[in-house]
Amino acid sequence: MRNFYCKIVKSMSWIYVCFFILLSYRLTYNEFYSQIHEEVETSNENEGLVYPIGQIVGIYTECKGVFVIDTCEIETDKGTFVNPSKGILQTGDYILSVNDIELKEKEDLTDAIEDCNGESLKLLVARGANTFTEWVAPVLSKSGKYMLGLWIKDDLAGVGTICYVAEDGDFAALGHGMGDGETKELLSVKGGDIYISKLIGIEKGEKGNPGEVKGVIYYGVTNHLGELDTNSGEGIYGTLDEDDFEQYKRAINACEIGNRQDIEVGVAQIISDVSGEREVYDIEIKYVDYLATNSNKGLHIEVTDADLLELTGGIVQGMSGSPIIQNGKLIGAVTHVLINDPTKGYGIFIDEMKRNE
Repeated sequence: MRNFYCKIVKSMSWIYVCFFILLSYRLTYNEFYSQIHEEVETSNENEGLVYPIGQIVGIYTECKGVFVIDTCEIETDKGTFVNPSKGILQTGDYILSVNDIELKEKEDLTDAIEDCNGESLKLLVARGANTFTEWVAPVLSKSGKYMLGLWIKDDLAGVGTICYVAEDGDFAALGHGMGDGETKELLSVKGGDIYISKLIGIEKGEKGNPGEVKGVIYYGVTNHLGELDTNSGEGIYGTLDEDDFEQYKRAINACEIGNRQDIEVGVAQIISDVSGEREVYDIEIKYVDYLATNSNKGLHIEVTDADLLELTGGIVQGMSGSPIIQNGKLIGAVTHVLINDPTKGYGIFIDEMKRNE
């Protein structure tokens, strides 16, 4: 009988031990679940938050290969005029290599032409989505140098506005792509950088003249703001340097991204440092075109702020990318100005501009 009671006591002891283990596990699990749930809620609260910037910066991009602006005639050493590249190369082409040697800058191509001794050159050419090989024979020019009769470029620099920076440090700017000034072709870029730009003047917009921001780009490590990796029809994209991103986060309040369905005709604001300081200016949304065939012109806007009208005359070149805010949310970015009325222009919906991961 005594052994029987001992067994009962031992069994009850094990039951209590198991009970306390399970209770402790449940408390630990609940605490862990509560912590995870709290983190998820915090994450959901921050999802979609961005920092509207409005800073005009210097933008430098490098083309993938050498960009062909146009072909032209060459006066030969015999006094005749020929166009050796006509019908072979065309505006918008990218020359990727010459004689199987990759082109890193336009000087690589000009050096190869000058050293060819009149022999045909093997060019790897990209045209749209297609890549193919062409042979072109240089001609001896009147100056004594061999030439292909090409206008070319390998990089592009200018000023534009950062629209926003996301929580991961990725930025979006311009609200439209970077194109060649002569051809209007969207440039295919292999990379680039953004730098601090100092405003040195503003050419006010007036009827027939859109005006522009005149700035000096400060190149160099100490003035570097970020790296550019994408040039698309809806904007340029890249990643800010970590220190600069932290400065933006400290100085600028994050805001939500607004849906196009919630955009209202009426009062809104744009953010720009066109005055030298980051300021908010009043505009009016005149029309919301949900079916716009040009994604860069979904918003029809008009500048109503007296200070901005006095300073710039309205929208000027360089302000592309200025964030558009309505009801505390980022809804779009300035993209274009009306040539005949610089107080009016267009904007892109932010959901069109936002980079798709």
